[in-house]
Amino acid sequence: MVYERAQSVFREGWQGVTGDHAAVATALKGREDPTARAWGLVLDAQGFLAGAKAPPMDPDEVAILSQGASEAPVSIACQLGVHQALLAFDLPKMARWISVVRGCDSGALLPTARRTVAEAWLAFAEQRGFPLGELEVAEGAAREGGDAPLTVESVVLQSVFGSDGLRRVRRASRMAQTESLPQPQYLANLFLARQRRLDQRPHLAIHILQALLRVAPAPWLGWMTWERALAGGALARSGPAAHVWALVEAAEAGDRAGISAYIDAPGPLAFPPVDQDLADAARLILGRGGPRSGLTALAGHHSERTLAETPIWAVAHGDDRRHVLSLGLGFFSSVDVRPSGRRQRARTDTAICALLLEGAAPEPAFFERLYGFPYEAELHRGTRDMLYHRMRERLSTSATLVREDGELRIELHRGLAVPDPRWAPAPENAVLTALARLGAATAQEAAAALGLPLRTAQHVLRTLAKDGVCRIHREGRKMRYAVEDTTFAEPTQRSGQNAQVAKDA
Repeated sequence: MVYERAQSVFREGWQGVTGDHAAVATALKGREDPTARAWGLVLDAQGFLAGAKAPPMDPDEVAILSQGASEAPVSIACQLGVHQALLAFDLPKMARWISVVRGCDSGALLPTARRTVAEAWLAFAEQRGFPLGELEVAEGAAREGGDAPLTVESVVLQSVFGSDGLRRVRRASRMAQTESLPQPQYLANLFLARQRRLDQRPHLAIHILQALLRVAPAPWLGWMTWERALAGGALARSGPAAHVWALVEAAEAGDRAGISAYIDAPGPLAFPPVDQDLADAARLILGRGGPRSGLTALAGHHSERTLAETPIWAVAHGDDRRHVLSLGLGFFSSVDVRPSGRRQRARTDTAICALLLEGAAPEPAFFERLYGFPYEAELHRGTRDMLYHRMRERLSTSATLVREDGELRIELHRGLAVPDPRWAPAPENAVLTALARLGAATAQEAAAALGLPLRTAQHVLRTLAKDGVCRIHREGRKMRYAVEDTTFAEPTQRSGQNAQVAKDA
């Protein structure tokens, strides 16, 4: 009867009902029976993740209980313990939980699946691979055992280690929503936002995260604010995301040593996935590494609007050629910075950046790569000559475009920095930034502000409204669009239901 009550309260906890957790957990932990005490710790852990005032579990205490307790509550305690360590960016404690769950492997269906999932989280935390097939087996076992939260969790991990991560994590989000499971929804939507950021769709990542931050309990907030900062949303002065704030502040202050510290010293959070993000961002600011998908939105924190909107730049000075995040342009004071100005310059700037970074290129191959079709000298002479004219005009006195022996190259006269359109943000992100600046705008006003064709602006605004990121105000026959949440503030300001938001994000 005691175990049935514990299991009943535990099932209610997954549905977000935790009112009885503290009382039942206290009663269970006061018993001599190791299984009852293990269930008490499980309820405490579940309540903690839901925001209750309970201490994090101690893996050593669970390890002692595992010697006499039933395997089910022990494996569940380890599952929740791994969640606590994951959200706290605590790799040593996560490893300790894995050692506990390894010690109680009887081969039973659900405990084995929980061990697989725990091992996968450790692999994620240590930045190594994990067999996708094992996670698919774990998903099947969780389904067979009727454990919906574990099913969702295994699918989230499949998105991390398998191909087509977006499809998999959206599936996990829909599963958690269908089952009305708050904690699995937080997990699935957090990783959905992360995937959107990695896929260069930071505006969708921020939209998901803002919705999560309105409802998620305290243990989840650290990672959510971290992802929001990396996606170009509001920065935080406390918690893990404070390191992103410090990195941006160091860049704007010209503090090269402060940025280099994130590359040369051990990671400040001692958790490889997030420390790697910081190190890669620092490298990109200093031009010490190529652009990494998912970090270019950090440029949105630049205090100058034009530089916030053009994240990645090709910088050349003598024989030194590199990609640099716009936050780091101040470290290259001797170069001639050419703001993008007009979107019509995209192909011209793409051509210049390619030659700046790659050196000489055969003319036919260069033309085909730029335009997407084979080069024929007579047929494409007019297009070629116009491109070269625009390149020379853009280079001005800083450099000369040289054609020699069938090759093209740029001969520098002084250092030069040009925005690389190949890393430009998606039109949706640019439109949202413009709306945040304008307050509200018609499609015509947004198109004019961004130099976009009207049809493109109309399509983007309709898409954003459908996704719930924008709201529409009708003024007579005019439709004005405004940002739905306040995340997309003007970059100089730096100020600080999820199921519905993530549904199609």
